[in-house]
Amino acid sequence: MDCLELFVCECGLSYHSRRVMRPRANNSEGAAVVNDSPGGLSEPPNRPQHFRRNENARPCGSNPIPATIKETSFVYHDKRRFFSHFGQRFEKFTFLCYTDERKRERQTGICRKGKMVIRDFEPKHTEEAAEIALGLYNCERAFTQELPEISSIPILKQLSGNGFGVAAFEGGKMVGFLCSVEPFENVFRSTDVRGVFSPMGANGAVMENHGRIYAALYQAAAKKWVKAGAVSHAICLYEHDEEAKQQLFRYGFGMRCADAIRPMETIDCVVCGGYEFLELPKEDYACVYPLHLALNEHYCSSPFFMNRKPDTQEEFLDFSERKKERYFVAKTGGELCAYMEVSDQGETFVASGNPYRHITGAYCMPEHRGRGVYRNLLNYVINTLKTEGYTRLGVDFESINPSGSGFWLKYFHAYTNSVVRRIDERIMQRASLI
Repeated sequence: MDCLELFVCECGLSYHSRRVMRPRANNSEGAAVVNDSPGGLSEPPNRPQHFRRNENARPCGSNPIPATIKETSFVYHDKRRFFSHFGQRFEKFTFLCYTDERKRERQTGICRKGKMVIRDFEPKHTEEAAEIALGLYNCERAFTQELPEISSIPILKQLSGNGFGVAAFEGGKMVGFLCSVEPFENVFRSTDVRGVFSPMGANGAVMENHGRIYAALYQAAAKKWVKAGAVSHAICLYEHDEEAKQQLFRYGFGMRCADAIRPMETIDCVVCGGYEFLELPKEDYACVYPLHLALNEHYCSSPFFMNRKPDTQEEFLDFSERKKERYFVAKTGGELCAYMEVSDQGETFVASGNPYRHITGAYCMPEHRGRGVYRNLLNYVINTLKTEGYTRLGVDFESINPSGSGFWLKYFHAYTNSVVRRIDERIMQRASLI
């Protein structure tokens, strides 16, 4: 070893001879740790000249110094003791002092390997974030081949400037990000609280230390969200991103919703007699309203417990007209017993476009379940849409609805899981601690 470069800050972070000197916890004296383990700091820019070793040096102090510090580690609790032991072995030191680690990072442009820096997400970060988001999307696409090929994440530009996103960097390179829509009221149309939602493509992290990055991102973003009064936090993750899901589960999240997709091909099912399947004309949309109310009642049952305020018939018809909804129904004895609502787009950025249609509502009366009615209705929808040139059909549903989620997951491939956390809103009374 023929040189010694030493960086010292208040936490004792040091660097020597291209090897790490790790900080000693809670040491304001500038403790130096000589550690031969690899990694740690990146090479600093404008590296000072190497210094010649004094071969005639002799150790001083109570602890002898080995001939080489290779394969050896020492912790020195103050600078004077460090110099008393190592000063004789080198003719000269370069000693760069910084008042804190952040100042060192700003002045040298380097940080410890593994040291994560969280910053506010800004429009200038969109390109790096899109690269991470596309990588995650393509990973999910390997499992769900019905997903279309994409080249951009359009939602990032929409969310980049609202001030509610964060980004994680290591060594100057983005390793993750978490953005959200602005806080909104009446979350899920079933609560009286304010919440936020990070849609598909609005969050992501590199594969290395994936869960740890999500943990740091949420910790930083949640502080912003709660300060804005949002106590319901929803984040859309990919179905097969188990590491991110498990990390957020550890932070108190639970699964709530899913998006799924399938090719526009019929399913295998036995034709059930005594039922008629058709698409309703617009003038008959009011016939669906009683089933719409029945679905709303179903939301209130266990384990669903979603207390949504029901639409009036006028609101229901107005919404159907504005959104250009289509209603496919099953009839028996001249009465409607099931319906399926189809829209031209869903809730993710891939759930739209000319070859795509999305199921946004569905219900079957309990006494007609288990007879194959809904499978035959689904086939009728698929055959109708396929003849019109559509190639993919999607659906979003609540995972807390056992009958609904069981049916959809049997015939569709899930590609997202939205996880939700509801924090104690009384924390707002202690805003000074947030």
